[in-house]
Amino acid sequence: MKTPMLPLCLAFAAGIALADSFVSPTMAWESIATTLILVMSCIVSNIKADPTPFTLRLMPLTTLILPLLATLACGIMLTLVQLHSQKIDYPQHFATYDVVIMSELRESNKTFTADAIITSGKYAGRNVRLAFDKSCLNRANITVGDGLELSCRLRQPQDFKNSNFSYARYLKVRNISFVAYISNNNFHGKAVSLSSLSFLQRSRLGALRLRHKMLDTYRELGISGESLAIAAAMTLGDKSMLTPTLQDTYSISGAAHVLALSGTHLVIVFFLFSILFRYYSRRWYATGIILSLTWTYVVLVGMPSSVVRSALMLTIFSFARIAGRGKNPINSLASAATFMMAFNPQVLFDASFQLSVTAVAGILLATKYFSPMPRKLSIMQTRRPIITRLIPFMGLITIPIAAQIATAPLVAYYFGRLPVYFLLTNIVVLPATSIILYIAAACLFLFPIPIIGTAAAWLLQNSIYILNIVLTFIASLPYSSVTIPGFSLLGVAIGYGIIAVVVAYLQLYSKFSVNNNKFNGNH
Repeated sequence: MKTPMLPLCLAFAAGIALADSFVSPTMAWESIATTLILVMSCIVSNIKADPTPFTLRLMPLTTLILPLLATLACGIMLTLVQLHSQKIDYPQHFATYDVVIMSELRESNKTFTADAIITSGKYAGRNVRLAFDKSCLNRANITVGDGLELSCRLRQPQDFKNSNFSYARYLKVRNISFVAYISNNNFHGKAVSLSSLSFLQRSRLGALRLRHKMLDTYRELGISGESLAIAAAMTLGDKSMLTPTLQDTYSISGAAHVLALSGTHLVIVFFLFSILFRYYSRRWYATGIILSLTWTYVVLVGMPSSVVRSALMLTIFSFARIAGRGKNPINSLASAATFMMAFNPQVLFDASFQLSVTAVAGILLATKYFSPMPRKLSIMQTRRPIITRLIPFMGLITIPIAAQIATAPLVAYYFGRLPVYFLLTNIVVLPATSIILYIAAACLFLFPIPIIGTAAAWLLQNSIYILNIVLTFIASLPYSSVTIPGFSLLGVAIGYGIIAVVVAYLQLYSKFSVNNNKFNGNH
């Protein structure tokens, strides 16, 4: 099998979905025992034995069914263990807690919100989302890493009414256990101890403090307003300064993916690091340094699922190149998704994870079935030389179309509308993203040099300003988006069922074409 990780990834995801919906968390220990039995059965059944007819008849069982069942059981086990560990007795009264702020403040109509970690008491190490009343707080009063003493009641997150978006699930994926409302100045600054936090939590806090300093660098260079909000979102993964109007403009025009760090951003960052070691690109230590810098950037931007998935794929590709093994992007995508779900099973239900994986899968399938074959290219070079010059630019058309088709059912389900002019938008956005990231890197690294740093900041601000003008124009065009109210999970299933039928047809058609060419003597 060319993609052995794909069926295992699907089985693992099915196990997570089953455990989350139908199995009680109290069965965690039973699931561990069942998983161990199935894994041991797979190991024993794959030990070489005499090639008797009876053994040959059992080959489908030992090579396919048992591994899939074991993977399914692993998904169920990990999910139940996680749900069991997340069981919390929510307090019924107000109490005092020491916390440390772990995010930039985000402004809404009546509150400022921020994420924090509790550092003392029964719930030490748990994450909480705080909502500060605007009347008792100014945005400049609190920054990342500040310690606070709060007097509040910790509550269980609840979903919004009449929405397919699950707010409680969104917080659970990010390991946020509580929400709390802070009013009437019932908090004050305090030097809190971080001894109760894990090494990973303290490392993430250090990375977020560094990101905050980079945001201050943008401000010191004179970048402000919408340009600062877009630069922070596109380069550092901080979306706290994005206004609802700006988000709607990018969503309607079909450029919402630009505001969320994705594989495109990380590939550009990986390429920038690779330039520094281009003369040692085949050496294992150079690859190790590049991957270390890449993962440092992933931690710095808050480890969103799309960036983690891309970093895992780049890591797998890099190791495959060092080992001299063939590259299989579908297998690498399935491996990255499986690793992410094993680390946090709840990520399967994260909208950004689902959109990221489906978009990359769509792009990979489009590349496989719609890229010109070498034989076709040679014919086109002799008959249509002008067309061959346009082939390198075909990605500007095929990539956004493939990503849009692959994510359309999920976009309709979560957001209730689909952009119409996404192709025009991506022709503008894809090169603009590269330019903005390169200029932003120059701003951050050349900041100490006054003239060059200021010039780079001016270029960055004006590049983002021009991009916003173009996207605002596209969003204002007639019928710029199609509203799809009441799109259900059944509609999502039907949509992906149709896509699966088309992919299966293309797979069968490609095999028939290859066999027919061989039969006719065409090689």
